[in-house]
Amino acid sequence: MVIAYTDWERLCQERQMYKTEMMRALSCKTKKQKIALAKEWKERFSPMTYTALIDLARNHTARLKVAYWDLPNFEIKKLGKHN
Repeated sequence: MVIAYTDWERLCQERQMYKTEMMRALSCKTKKQKIALAKEWKERFSPMTYTALIDLARNHTARLKVAYWDLPNFEIKKLGKHN
C-alpha cells in the first residue's frame, strides 16, 4: 500500500525528523557517541539528508535552534516575523 502525503504533511514530517535528530545530537557527549550517530544517519537517510544532518549537527547555533523548534506554532511564529 502506498501512502500519499501532501506537501504540507511531508514538510511537517521532515521538520519533526530534523528536530528529533538534533535532540539526539545534543545528547551525544563523547566523540564515540557522535561517530555512532553519524554512522546510523548514513545508513538510515539519503545522502542529501545525511549531509544536511551533519551540517546542522556541526553548527552549534543551528543545532540548538532546530532542536528546540516549537513545531505546533512554527508557521504562526514564522509568519509573525515577516509581517
